[in-house]
Amino acid sequence: MLSNQSTRLIADLKRGLSTGLPAFEEDRVRHLLAEIDALFQQNREAIGEALADSNNAALTAQEKELRAGRSHNSIQLRQAVMERNKRCLLAYLYHRLVQLRRMRWELGPILPANVQLNARDEEINWFSGYNRMLAHYMQTTGFDLTVNRQPPKSLFVEVRCLQDYGQLETEDGCLVNLKKGSHHYLLHSDTELLVRQGVLEHVGSNH
Repeated sequence: MLSNQSTRLIADLKRGLSTGLPAFEEDRVRHLLAEIDALFQQNREAIGEALADSNNAALTAQEKELRAGRSHNSIQLRQAVMERNKRCLLAYLYHRLVQLRRMRWELGPILPANVQLNARDEEINWFSGYNRMLAHYMQTTGFDLTVNRQPPKSLFVEVRCLQDYGQLETEDGCLVNLKKGSHHYLLHSDTELLVRQGVLEHVGSNH
């Protein structure tokens, strides 16, 4: 019962992460868990048989040694496959969470609809918890860690609006109406998140 589902799981995830968060591979994950359980049961039975052979007076010492060697090799192979499957499953789950964490920093506290659709409830709960901890830390320290992640070349930047967004309240309390095609000269910190979300784009190179 040895398959290559674990390596395919990681390969498909790697391709999917380049465009967002791929749908959770429920069937493949369940297959790997079932494979781990089956291999574990086979090893437990093999160990029991090996112990019985070692106490079997009807077998010669040479026969016992031969059977023990065969059993040991099979047990080691199944154990290696179980460990591989577990590592791949843990890597799969971990890198999905890493992707969600990256999206929090790049896109803000609300996940895009397609990402929410592809995420499991447990992943959404993890994201919400991470979001609360980050918000609490920033509120406690008084620093918004999600802006100016890269030092800007200038304090103000010129931006073009790519979609109708509505009113934006800037850091100094002004209201700016963001309409598709409109140009604005704003503080870099007011525009950074909207640029990452695809609402605005920079004009020129001073950003």
